[in-house]
Amino acid sequence: MCIKKLIFFSGIILIFYSIINSFFYFLNNNNQIIKQINSINKIKNQKYTTIPYIEIPDFNFERIIIKTTNLVKENKTYIGIFNKEKEIDKINHLVLAGHNTKSVFGFLPKLNQNNLIYIYYKDKKYTYKIMYTKIISVKDMYILNEKGDYLTLITCTNDDQKRFIVRALKTKEELM
Repeated sequence: MCIKKLIFFSGIILIFYSIINSFFYFLNNNNQIIKQINSINKIKNQKYTTIPYIEIPDFNFERIIIKTTNLVKENKTYIGIFNKEKEIDKINHLVLAGHNTKSVFGFLPKLNQNNLIYIYYKDKKYTYKIMYTKIISVKDMYILNEKGDYLTLITCTNDDQKRFIVRALKTKEELM
């Protein structure tokens, strides 16, 4: 009887601990997103910014782009540059990676060919129109090296062997 009570209370404590950890994880991610949005709002008032950011207006999505793909715990709400070259204005086929979470790239499967994506960097606004979305095998990562004026967004799926990508074609590059 004592063992059953001990197991029961251990289970309750474990569930309570999991709920608290989930709450703080969610709170931390929300705080990071709020900081990003505030930074982006400050950047929008400038004509020149060295902090790149992405905007997908149909989904009210704006995030800062960081010059790494090391999207560890503290960077889980950011989007990283997957290319070896990290200066956006020097990259023809820009590849951006982000986590498949509600606060980052979890909505990518909802994008379609009518959606536009904007990248802001330095004194330019780059406009991309989505060509297609697709799930690829990790063996097909060569797609990320294709030549052209493309933007590719990539995120994981629930399958470790597959990735979800969005391919967009650059349609405009203009001074801000």
